[in-house]
Amino acid sequence: MRFSFVILTIIGCFLSCTRELLPTNTIQLIGHGGEGFSNLSALYAPNSVGSMKRALDFYALDGIEVDVRFTADSTLIVFHDEFLEQKTQCKGAVSGVHSSDAIGCYYRKQFNNDYSQSVIGLDSFIVLLNTKWRTQPVSFQVHTIIEENKQLDDLAKLYARRVAAIKNKERIATESYNANFLFYLRRLGDYNCRLIASIDSTGVKDVFRFNLQGIVSRFDERNAILEKRLKDSGKHISIYGQKLNNDYTNWDYKYIDAVQVDNPIKALKFYKKR
Repeated sequence: MRFSFVILTIIGCFLSCTRELLPTNTIQLIGHGGEGFSNLSALYAPNSVGSMKRALDFYALDGIEVDVRFTADSTLIVFHDEFLEQKTQCKGAVSGVHSSDAIGCYYRKQFNNDYSQSVIGLDSFIVLLNTKWRTQPVSFQVHTIIEENKQLDDLAKLYARRVAAIKNKERIATESYNANFLFYLRRLGDYNCRLIASIDSTGVKDVFRFNLQGIVSRFDERNAILEKRLKDSGKHISIYGQKLNNDYTNWDYKYIDAVQVDNPIKALKFYKKR
């Protein structure tokens, strides 16, 4: 009798835990920088048009996340790293060069790129959003280390003028580590702003303090109680930072809205069973 009870208890616990950990098809798969930063599956450099096409057209991911930086002449380009030489054949800090010295720089030969892809400006990407990818969700990660209030206000206004040209703006989200930039952007209108931070007491406090719409956190920087609080308040939760199929297991997805993926093949197999 006791043995049967123990067996039933173990089975019940196993089934309960399994249900808790299983992902659902409602989770959006967002291509990290396009088709991702994994050199195991990516054919093109992150943030290149080729990478975006692979994510949205070939893999049919739900949406993409791209990185945006300001150049010295206050132009926005789609690029991840602080220095051009980290990914391209050009040199210089993005914030210190003229846009004409950054846009058009060919990505270094990596993955299977073969120098065929180059850095584009945000305006060129917006044209693609308005003509080719008119409905897919897009997240802009805005990189800025500026902390001075007047400069942040100016950058937020500049960014807002650019994204105003996007059709179907309700699908656009803006992410940043800089909560103050997001605060100034929110002052300009009803922008969908998400803080990139750990889901801990500090990160969650800033989401509510700055009246932001969500948070973007690493898989391993989360707290279930705080996730529930965010979800109960209608906040969007995205997670990122895993590349292999096995990395997706043993995580709780109960409150998760989206996963930024670096390996679409593995992510689609795990989350969508494709």
